[in-house]
Amino acid sequence: MKDNVLIKKDMERAVLEKAAYVHSISNTIIPTVPVLAAVATFLGYVMKGNNLTPDEAFTIITVLSTMRTSLGVLPFAVKAMTELLVSCERYKSILLMMEMQAPKWSVADEKFAIVMNTATFSWESHQVNPTYKNKMVKQGSMHTEECLTNEDEYLSDDEHVNLTSITDHPTFSIEDITLTIEKGKLVGICGTVGCGKTSLMSAFLGRMIHRSGKVAMDGSVAYVAQQAWIMNASIRENILFGEEYDPERYNGIVEACCLEEDFESFVEGDLIEIGERGINLSGGQKQRVSLARAVYSDRDIYLLDDPLSAVDTHIGSHIFSKCIKKVLKGKTVLLVTHQLQKNQSSVSAGLASDT
Repeated sequence: MKDNVLIKKDMERAVLEKAAYVHSISNTIIPTVPVLAAVATFLGYVMKGNNLTPDEAFTIITVLSTMRTSLGVLPFAVKAMTELLVSCERYKSILLMMEMQAPKWSVADEKFAIVMNTATFSWESHQVNPTYKNKMVKQGSMHTEECLTNEDEYLSDDEHVNLTSITDHPTFSIEDITLTIEKGKLVGICGTVGCGKTSLMSAFLGRMIHRSGKVAMDGSVAYVAQQAWIMNASIRENILFGEEYDPERYNGIVEACCLEEDFESFVEGDLIEIGERGINLSGGQKQRVSLARAVYSDRDIYLLDDPLSAVDTHIGSHIFSKCIKKVLKGKTVLLVTHQLQKNQSSVSAGLASDT
C-alpha cells in the first residue's frame, strides 16, 4: 500500500514539475512579446523600403501594448480550460452511473412489516459489500435463539438465510431468505464478522439486486448505518433533518440517545456547527446523533446496523432501554448487534452464523 502511494505521488510530482516549468517559461516570455513583436514589425517594415514615421511607430507600439494583457491571460485561460475538462469528466463519471431505483415490492399483510419467501439478493460485480471482502465459500444459516422472557416470540425453524461467497466470482449473495416479521416487534440479529448482517440490512433497503423470491414490506423505513453520516451543519439540524422542530419530542429523543451531557459540554449546545464529516465529534457522538435523527423521523420500520458498537457499555444500556425499547415501542425494529445480552432482551432474536 505504501509503495503504491509513493509511486502515485512520484507520478503526480513529475506532472506538477512539468506544469511549473511551462508556467515559469510562459511568465518569462509573455512580458517580452510586445517588445520583440515591435522590433520584428519595425525591421520588416523598414527592410521593405518603407519610411517609418513616429506616428506609425507609436501606433504599432500602442496596439502591441494593448495586446500584452490578453497574451498574459492566455496561459491562465488554457490552464482553466484543462481543469474544466478534468472536472467535467469527473462529473460525467458520476452522472452516468446506474441510477438506483426504489424497490417495487408488494405490501405485506397488515399483520406483518416484512415478509420474505425464498428471496435471493446479490451485489453487482462493481459494487462493494460494506463489510464483506472476498473469502472462501461460506454457508450460513439464520436460526432462532432462545430468549429469557416467557412472552418472547421466535422466528420459526424454517426461517433461514444462506450466505454464499465465491472467491473466483466478484459477487456476494444471500440466498433463500424466508422470514416474517410482525409489526411492532423488536428483532435482534447477531453473528460473526463478515457473515452478511450488513448485506441483509442492505437487502431490506433495496440496495442489493433482488434476484428471485418474493419480498413484501409495509411502512416507511429509517436506517442507521455502522458508519454514521453527518452533515456539515449544527447538531440540531443534523437531528431534525428538515423536520419541524418539536421541543418536547426533540428533548425526549436527545435524553433517550444520551446526548444531554454532550450538549452541555459545548458552549453553543446543540447549535454548535459540526465540521465536515463530524470532525469535531467522537465516533460515539456521531453514532448517537445519527440514531437520534432516525428516531426523530418517526418511521414505521427501523433498521439499526450495530448502532451501539461505538458507545460505552453503560451508554449502550441506556440507549437500548430508553430509546430502542421505550421510544421505539410499537415500531418494527431490526437491530444488528454483537452484544448477545441485547438479543436476550429482544422480542425476537436471529443468529446469522458461518458453518
